[in-house]
Formats: sequence, C-alpha cells, structure tokens
Amino acid sequence: MNLYLQNQKTLYTPTAEAGGVMDIMSVIEQDFARVVAETTEAESQQAADYKKLMNSSEVTVEVKKTEKAHNSKLLGQAKKDNEAVTGQLGEMKEILTAAQEQYDGFVKQCDTGLTFEERMEARKAEIQSLKEALTVLENSGV
Repeated sequence: MNLYLQNQKTLYTPTAEAGGVMDIMSVIEQDFARVVAETTEAESQQAADYKKLMNSSEVTVEVKKTEKAHNSKLLGQAKKDNEAVTGQLGEMKEILTAAQEQYDGFVKQCDTGLTFEERMEARKAEIQSLKEALTVLENSGV
C-alpha cells in the first residue's frame, strides 16, 4: 500500500516497524498542524499587507483631494485672469482700430499719388512761381 503525501512530496511506504493506522493518523495530524500554521502565517502576512495597502491608499486619496482643491483654486484664478486679459485685449483692439483709422486718414491726406521725383519737380516749379511772383510784386512797387 503506497500513499503519496502531498505536502511532504515523498512516497509513503509502510515498513514492518510501522504501527499502521495510528502512525498514519499521527502523520496526518502533523501535516494538518503544519498546514494550519502555514495558513495562519500566510493570512497574517496578507492581513498586514492589506492594512499597509489600505493605509497608503487613504493617504493617496487625501493627497489627491488636496491636489484637486488646490488645482480648482488655480483654475478659478486662471479663469479670472483670463477674463481680465480678454477685457484688456478688447480695449486694446478698440484703441488700435482708432489709431489705424487716424493713420489711414493721414496717409490719404499726404499721399498724392506722385513719386518722389515728381514731388521734387512740383516743389521746384512752385518755388520758381513764388520767386516770379515776388519779382513782380517788387517791380510793381507794392
């Protein structure tokens, strides 16, 4: 009669000195006590690991809550700043539009459509006609 003892990983072979059923019961009792001890130790270790995990999870949750509250405050401030800057941008656009319109008016007044050379010729002609008028006035005795 061969009996394989699972936890000892050995093949049990009864010998002539074996006491029979009582020895088998003794081995079973020892195996049961060892399994109970191992299971109890494993459960204790797992309970300790679980407690560590829960504690670290609670800390992590509190940190995340604090970060969320802080980020919410930052977001609120950023929105307020954005509104203020958007208002200033609108005002600056109005000022820019007014300045651009004024500039365009000046350009229309100053731009005659003549090139630099043509304006220089026109000035020379105007100066010449003023000189002629001055000469006429001086000769007329006025």
